[in-house]
Amino acid sequence: MLETTFTNNSNWILVGQESATGKKEVLEAILDRFNREIAEIEVQQIITHGSTAAAHGSFKTAEGSEFSFGHLYQFVSAGKNVIKEMTTYLIMTN
Repeated sequence: MLETTFTNNSNWILVGQESATGKKEVLEAILDRFNREIAEIEVQQIITHGSTAAAHGSFKTAEGSEFSFGHLYQFVSAGKNVIKEMTTYLIMTN
């Protein structure tokens, strides 16, 4: 399912940690980074305007690690659900 979410030349920036360019590299980086089982997730807010969006919230892994996140999205155009760039802010909270 993630393969249809990103453009072939998409970018993912995990602030302070890593970045990836190109669909294959982006998908590998996301799956490598978030290969834990998510036990609980709370999306606190989503904001959209044209071809941009932002979301923030928190999640807990099955192992008990807790994180807060913020994602900034740039889509290929308004109304399309294909991401050309995503910037992620991720903080471990426990």
